[in-house]
Amino acid sequence: MIKRGFWAAALAALAMTLPVAGVCQVVSRPYGGSRARQAAHPPRSSKDADKLLATFTGTIASITKKDLFVKTGDGNTLQFSRSGKTEFTDGSKKMKASNLKSGQPVSVQAKVNIDGSLAAVSVALQHPKK
Repeated sequence: MIKRGFWAAALAALAMTLPVAGVCQVVSRPYGGSRARQAAHPPRSSKDADKLLATFTGTIASITKKDLFVKTGDGNTLQFSRSGKTEFTDGSKKMKASNLKSGQPVSVQAKVNIDGSLAAVSVALQHPKK
């Protein structure tokens, strides 16, 4: 059995092998087709790395002062850590996290931490289309 610490060490080792800022690396095309290769540009600074966000949608399972749990359409529940920097919006209006209730549909933009955990950057309340 592989211990959890193994994955954190493996990710840290992988991060050390990534190219330095400003250097391009060559990756294959994601959808096959031509055998041509294209350049992938790494983030130019640590601030650019924070802009790489993943978006998740689902309904709120529960919310605490530190975490947000979202149940996705496939039945999985994802845990997002939250901080004072996490933004909560309803359309174009900012809102407080305390206004969110279980069962409400949301879209969460999160960054993936090196240990694989998710940190919520912004949470947007979704409204059903009429």
